[in-house]
Amino acid sequence: MAEGKRSSVGKSKSKRVGAKGVKARVEPKPARARAIAPGKAPPRVAPVIAKRPEYVKLGELLVRGGLLSDEQRHEIVEAQKNSGRPFGDLAERMFGVSPRAIERAWGQQLVSLLSRVDLDRECVEPRALESISRRQAWQFEVFPLRFLSGELVVCTTEENLIRAMKFAGWRVGGECQFVLAERAQLGAMLERHFPIDGMSLGSVGMVA
Repeated sequence: MAEGKRSSVGKSKSKRVGAKGVKARVEPKPARARAIAPGKAPPRVAPVIAKRPEYVKLGELLVRGGLLSDEQRHEIVEAQKNSGRPFGDLAERMFGVSPRAIERAWGQQLVSLLSRVDLDRECVEPRALESISRRQAWQFEVFPLRFLSGELVVCTTEENLIRAMKFAGWRVGGECQFVLAERAQLGAMLERHFPIDGMSLGSVGMVA
C-alpha cells in the first residue's frame, strides 16, 4: 500500500509539472506582473503586436542613406577583419561619416530588432514604476513596464529610442530591455501612471 501511495503521489507531481511546462510555452511573458489597480484581477500579458523584422546591418543602412557607397562599405568590412574595430568607428575614421549620422543609423538597426507592444493590453508592475520619477518619464518619453529576469522592461517610441537608451544608461541601475509602442498609447500611460498638472498627450517629451 505504501508503494502504491508513493506511486500515486509521483504521478500527481508529474502531472502538475507537465501542466506547468505547457503553460510556460503558451504564455508569452511571465505572469508575475500585477495590475496597479487594487481589487482587480491582473489582465493577461499581451503578446507583441508585431514580430521582429529582418535584421539589417549598419553598413547597409549607411549605404541606403547615401552616406557610404557599396565599395566603401566593402573597404570597411575588410578593414574590420584586420583591426577588429566597430563598423561605425571605421566609417567615421576612413570616410568622415559623422557620429550623429552613425547614431541615427544605429537607432534604425536597433528598431529592427525590438518588439512592439499594445499598451492597452499590457499589465504594469508597480515596483517598476518606482524606478523613475514623473518628470523623467515625461522628459525622456519612457514608461517602465515590469522586471523580467532581473532586467527592467522599458517602453518608448521608435523615434525616441536612442534618447531613452541614453537616459536608462545613466539613471536606471542594472540592465534594461526595450520595447516600442505607439506615441499616443505611451502618452496615455504617462497620464495615467505619472500624472503632472497640465501635461497631456501632445506634451510628451516637452518637460525641460
